Amino acid sequence: MDYKPLAKDILKNIGTKSNVKSITHCVTRVRFVLKDESKANDEAVKDLDGVLDVVKQGGQYQVVIGPSVGSVYDAILDVANFPDDVVNGGEIAAPTDDDAEEKGFLNKALGLISSIFIPVLGLLSGAGMIKAILSLCTVTGLLTDKSGTYIILSALGTTPCQVHSLNNINYDALNRRA
Repeated sequence: MDYKPLAKDILKNIGTKSNVKSITHCVTRVRFVLKDESKANDEAVKDLDGVLDVVKQGGQYQVVIGPSVGSVYDAILDVANFPDDVVNGGEIAAPTDDDAEEKGFLNKALGLISSIFIPVLGLLSGAGMIKAILSLCTVTGLLTDKSGTYIILSALGTTPCQVHSLNNINYDALNRRA
């Protein structure tokens, strides 16, 4: 599929190539940092065939594309021929310190903390779901805390949250059995 028409339309409706400070993409979105967000026509971008939504967040103008984001991103780069300082090489584009709205210390600290936990968020959520299912099975009487299935599920649910080695988890499980 040819994504160049969509790329041209996106660029036209965000204020042209000259309005783009930096560009990158993630799994589903093309992320722009614009020089002047008021030049972007949100409704026109949202109405483009191939665009799911527009999100403004953290100083970024994010065009939600979906699974074909890589192809759209490449088409935008081909059409616009951005200089190297605009293309971030896969890093998330963010406003620089000299931007009008400076981040406070609290925002920077929260950003750091969230960037640390985002990679393990899915793992922690999965562990929580296992623990919830385990609790339901115990309450309904499907499992007892002495059964092998309970011990294995408990270890699976505890592993991502455990700082100690797997030996500590096995030790805990064996103590429950005794």
